[in-house]
Amino acid sequence: AVEYDPSVFQPSGTVISAEKSVDYVQSVPVYSEFLDLPLINGSESVYSPYVALTARPWPSEVAVYSARQDRDYQLKVLTRNASTLGQTRTPLNYARHGIWDRGPGVDVALVRGALSSVEPEQILNGANAAAIRGPEGGDWEIVQFATAELIAPLTYRLTDLLRGQRGTDWLIPASWPAGSIVVLLDDTVNQIERTADEMNLPFHYRIGPSNLTYDNTIYTHQIEIHSPVGARPYRPAHLQVKRDEGNNLTATWIRRTRVGGEGGWDTIDVPLSENTEGYAWYLKDDSGHVLEGNVNTTSLNLSNAEITNANLSGTLTLSVAQISEIYGPGAWAGAQIAF
Repeated sequence: AVEYDPSVFQPSGTVISAEKSVDYVQSVPVYSEFLDLPLINGSESVYSPYVALTARPWPSEVAVYSARQDRDYQLKVLTRNASTLGQTRTPLNYARHGIWDRGPGVDVALVRGALSSVEPEQILNGANAAAIRGPEGGDWEIVQFATAELIAPLTYRLTDLLRGQRGTDWLIPASWPAGSIVVLLDDTVNQIERTADEMNLPFHYRIGPSNLTYDNTIYTHQIEIHSPVGARPYRPAHLQVKRDEGNNLTATWIRRTRVGGEGGWDTIDVPLSENTEGYAWYLKDDSGHVLEGNVNTTSLNLSNAEITNANLSGTLTLSVAQISEIYGPGAWAGAQIAF
């Protein structure tokens, strides 16, 4: 016989709830894109590169560590927000800067996230800006899009575009091929603090989930060299070259500005955005002969004797760029004239 207490089988009156199950998210490598960009709103540091981060699934938080050598890393970015980026599925063909591109646009497949359409007025206030560059790397063109149409899961057709924004008009190619990288420039794209002394030097980065140490094998490692693109002067506009009866050349152009040029319709000129005004120029012919120099005004006069003494002849190409004390000569404008 077995003796037992019947009360142990009676309800105790206390309800013990089952513990909530927590979904396990496996850590995966975080994909990153580093971007050296022009100033977007004018208040950013010209020395600080941007980094866009994404993963699927996204860990709760991602850390970006950096060092000059592959040791003694310092934390540079800590974020819970994934960026919206992906690749083009169709080419984006050339279109003029400064006017709406009403063409077929471009299809973009995202890693995660979503895109949305905005009114044209919002575009003119800076909305829906994205950076695009080819799959082989290089400089980034800034594009804005008014219409984003979902055509497949995580895939959008972007149309009603403004090309070559923020001084990147000189970067518009004949075509951005399929496979080009696109990054939405919103507040999930973080700047990494850098100084003037750290420009054009290699930096090591380790990127991964913040709950793991940066020596974990899930962390990605890459080396990046940053340039102060935020200080790069815009390409001069309306470069014109004229030749008089004595074969003397006169060139004129209009200066553009990196900062504060959007609302100055009632001013004579846009802000300089540099400590001093200066331009580099060079004149060359098809044989490779070159005449070059600097000026501090938006005009250039070259005599027939100067051109002849430089052995220049035939079709001449004049190139002009504004000079930044930080960046050096910016984007070049060009014009040709027969001599």
